[in-house]
Amino acid sequence: MKKNSRKVIFVSLFLLLAVLLTGCKRTALTTDQFKEAIEKKEYEIQEITIEKVPDDSKSNHRSAVEGYAVNKYEDFTFIEYTDADAASDAFDFEKSDLEDLKDGVTSELSVNLPNYNKYELTVNKKYYVISRIEKTILRIEASSKDKKEIKSLLKELGYN
Repeated sequence: MKKNSRKVIFVSLFLLLAVLLTGCKRTALTTDQFKEAIEKKEYEIQEITIEKVPDDSKSNHRSAVEGYAVNKYEDFTFIEYTDADAASDAFDFEKSDLEDLKDGVTSELSVNLPNYNKYELTVNKKYYVISRIEKTILRIEASSKDKKEIKSLLKELGYN
């Protein structure tokens, strides 16, 4: 009897987890939506638009928005890639670069879901975050004292 109870509990937990994870699908912003949302926050924007390149080109991104917070040291880059695989590869590359910064006392968080990845690193009074949804990546570098503000911004944009 105990074996069957454990089996029922295990299967129930597995099904619950599967339902919860499928509910975690996130929707990516476009560069225009991101630019509009960030301008409302009074960030200065430098827009870099990259024309869609021919299929035989090695380039894998379409457009990007870069900017910074006025009177603060917060830099951000939002890039829309041609597809989710290209964005996932770019996320892995960016994450690897950040992992190389680990030195001394650090704090890190990593989340990996089907259409979403996030990596946070706090080291040497700096806060770094990379968040990927589908074919987009948002990268932010800020002072660790602004971490709470950045997390709030990420939540508002849906990239938390």
